[in-house]
Amino acid sequence: MNRIKELESGESATTAYPTTAYPTSAYPTAANRDYPLSSSPRRASILPNTRLVDFYELIKPRMNLLVVATTLVGYYMAASSTADWKRLPIALLGTALCAASASILNQLVERRYDALMDRTANRPLPTGRITPSEAKLLGIATGLAGGLCLYLMINPLTAALGIGTVLLYVLVYTPLKRRTVYNTIIGAIPGAIPPVMGFTAVTGKITPGAIALFLILFIW
Repeated sequence: MNRIKELESGESATTAYPTTAYPTSAYPTAANRDYPLSSSPRRASILPNTRLVDFYELIKPRMNLLVVATTLVGYYMAASSTADWKRLPIALLGTALCAASASILNQLVERRYDALMDRTANRPLPTGRITPSEAKLLGIATGLAGGLCLYLMINPLTAALGIGTVLLYVLVYTPLKRRTVYNTIIGAIPGAIPPVMGFTAVTGKITPGAIALFLILFIW
């Protein structure tokens, strides 16, 4: 009844039902990249996550499973004795750590751009659930751990390939995403290195078989 009287008296509906408007400056734009992402209105739609889940999401384990799988293929093709298979878990672990490092550092570099897209805005870094300093520490730690694991327990060549893949992916491929369409060609290089790492983990050198696998994945 009160509402009917208000309408009959000409009172605006917006007076009775006020809405909250967020200032335009609160939304991330290309000109506002230092905006505190953790205070974004988008956080209202974020499902509760534990810190463990956020860090798990940051390393992209499902995507990096493919990296480990191609490393396994290379290792399988190069292995010729039972002794070779004993080192397989260490080779896969080192490769997985390097892949995790590349994923984490890539998201660190891309965090402000990710905040602008609905598909990526809910990731741990754009939302502020994980801070840039935490991501940087984890990314560097996993990369060093993977490199040391491969260097000390496999061989220096495989370690160099692992660390080189991380650096190429983060420092070359990622920045070129917005500069040239040919970045996909560059991105294919770190994507094709894991099976070579599988080969070198067994042989300690780059063989014709390793090069063949590299070319297959690179072209694919």
